[in-house]
Amino acid sequence: MGQGKRWSSEESAHLAEAWIHASEGVGEVKVKGASQDGNEFWGKVLEEFGRKAPANAAPGTYLKRENKGGETRPPIENHFRDKIQRDCKKFNSSLRKVLCSNPTGCSEQERINMAVAIHLGKSDSMSYRHKGFEPNDWLFYQAWLVLKSHRAFLPPTPPPPDEDIEEIEDDEDSDPPSDTAQALFTTPKVATASDTSDDSDMQPSKQRSRGPGYGVKKRKALKKQEEYRAKKYKTQQEFLEIQRQRRDNFRVYVDNKSRHDAFKMAVMGYNAFKDHDPEQGEYYKQQMERILGNAVPDDTVIEYRAKRHKTQQEFLEIQRQRSDNFRVYVDNKSRHDAFKMAVMGYNALKDHDPEQGEYYKQQMEHILGNAVPDDTVIEYRAKKHKTQQEFLEIQRQRSDNFRVYVDNKTRHDAFKMAVMGYNALKDHDPEQGEYYKQQMERILGNAVPDDTVIEYRAKKHKTQQEFLEIQRQCNDNFRVYVDNKSRHDAFKMAVMGYNALKDHDPEQGEYYKQQMERILGNAVPDDTVIEYRAKKHKTQQEFLEIQRQCSDNFRVYVDNKSRHDAFKMAVMGYNALKDHDPEQAEYYKQQMERILGNAVPDDTVIPNLNGIDNASQW
Repeated sequence: MGQGKRWSSEESAHLAEAWIHASEGVGEVKVKGASQDGNEFWGKVLEEFGRKAPANAAPGTYLKRENKGGETRPPIENHFRDKIQRDCKKFNSSLRKVLCSNPTGCSEQERINMAVAIHLGKSDSMSYRHKGFEPNDWLFYQAWLVLKSHRAFLPPTPPPPDEDIEEIEDDEDSDPPSDTAQALFTTPKVATASDTSDDSDMQPSKQRSRGPGYGVKKRKALKKQEEYRAKKYKTQQEFLEIQRQRRDNFRVYVDNKSRHDAFKMAVMGYNAFKDHDPEQGEYYKQQMERILGNAVPDDTVIEYRAKRHKTQQEFLEIQRQRSDNFRVYVDNKSRHDAFKMAVMGYNALKDHDPEQGEYYKQQMEHILGNAVPDDTVIEYRAKKHKTQQEFLEIQRQRSDNFRVYVDNKTRHDAFKMAVMGYNALKDHDPEQGEYYKQQMERILGNAVPDDTVIEYRAKKHKTQQEFLEIQRQCNDNFRVYVDNKSRHDAFKMAVMGYNALKDHDPEQGEYYKQQMERILGNAVPDDTVIEYRAKKHKTQQEFLEIQRQCSDNFRVYVDNKSRHDAFKMAVMGYNALKDHDPEQAEYYKQQMERILGNAVPDDTVIPNLNGIDNASQW
């Protein structure tokens, strides 16, 4: 017969039951001298273990097991001492970790499941995600369930509640709870036959008293910490009152946050359905009115903050004003979003669907006509001005400024789109490119603000004529700025195209080179701006000379910027390929040397650098 098979969970549980049966009859075994007859004890275990063996036990299991090479004790004694006993006591240490953590909302079985997970190495500490862990994954779980009722394998004691800490510390020598009171959790631990040596299996061991457990000490420290913090307040009642007020404030904050989100959703729904589904739109409108009507905080917070004001009436008045301001803010925010959507719709559909575009245009006019705040806020803010008429005049001017700002912002975005379309299509689709060019000219022709804003701002100048002159000059500067911005972007695109194609497609590279030269040749501002800026210089000739130098410097800057980017690309290519593709790396190395050899500025800029007369001095 060969060696026995691996012990199963059921077989280990039967061995534990046999051990319990033999231990309960330990009084029948007489102690002889300093030791007892261990063979007689394990004989009883073996006898009971044999009675529990099933009739169809597999070969090499139960009583059919034989000793392995070098073993002198029976197989059941080796398995119980070396495996079951050690593993069950080790598991009790894992269970102690869970109990000291004092998990809340967990049953006894869930705590055992978490302890099994720690015991099997699934976690180093207690984790709630292991509440449903399968305990039978541990081979000796069924054996532990049998042995836990015996005094030698008692599980650890759960930590007591906070209010019982002092009583436990004063009565450490009290009797442990009975087995009937706590089937799983009991305190005392005494030696049994399995705790003795090989020669004295039934020798009783000395019982040692234990001090307070880890959980008791930890909770004692926490209690002292709470008492220390409580000393910072005059009384415990004051502290609890402050805590209550904070909870109320937090409750109101959460409520306001939810109200704000709900109002935002209602505004979006109203804007989406008011034209296509009036009934649904009316529902969202009622939601908005209901939310705004509840914008004042609840009474708890009002009473708490009212202590900072002289009277309750003054505080409620300020709350009312704040509520009105919040109502106006939400209304203005919704108006701004709606106007933005109307502008986008108008720009997208005015050419392809004039009827729908006209609808969006009417929406824009309707929104701009309602840009003045309501009467409640006007009356509140009017207190800061001398008269109601002055305040209304300022409000009218602000409304006009807002109208002009929105118009200029829309014009700027439209011009940007027209420039992009013109640059993209002028070569491939001249007809469409001409259309975008006309759009650019039309937008630039309308860049002067309307008469309302001109009259308002003219008060800061001596005469209306001077103000209009400055407006004309500013308009010319804006036109030149837009032109230079477009030229800069076009030049950047031409440089990128030239660097990408000059080696692989010389014909296309030459085309991009011509584009670069054409753009650089137009870098001088037009005559209108030259005349305007010439007033800051002594003579017109000096100003033109400075303009020429600036244009040359810009040309050199663009050239150096392009050279810097090209050199950077060559260095990256050389470093990437010098080991894997020496031939291609040599090509990049030549590019680097060629770029570095051309790093000196051209002759036009050399004579003008800090008064140096010739290129050799430079």
